[in-house]
Amino acid sequence: MTRYQDCPWYVRLWRRRWYLCIPWWTWNFKGGEWVNPDTGELAKEDPYTSWHLAWKLAIGTAQGKMEWYYTWEEVKASLGITDDYLEDIEDDDDIEDDI
Repeated sequence: MTRYQDCPWYVRLWRRRWYLCIPWWTWNFKGGEWVNPDTGELAKEDPYTSWHLAWKLAIGTAQGKMEWYYTWEEVKASLGITDDYLEDIEDDDDIEDDI
């Protein structure tokens, strides 16, 4: 399947149907039990079960079903990461290995 950004407009429009599911997914995510990362216990009344988190998970689920993702080159361009910067990071890792 072709990624969302490379599709014609009518295919993108059809894939956006997954956005219609977000309110229902948010309701289901919010109603489910969640694991508290501090204690490892399941809890319903917890800050980790906020609507904001459930909404973000629902958006991520919809975009995954739409095949909406970015290539590494697009991410680097968006964040302003250059190849020189990446080479500097790799050089710093080599120094730490020598220590």
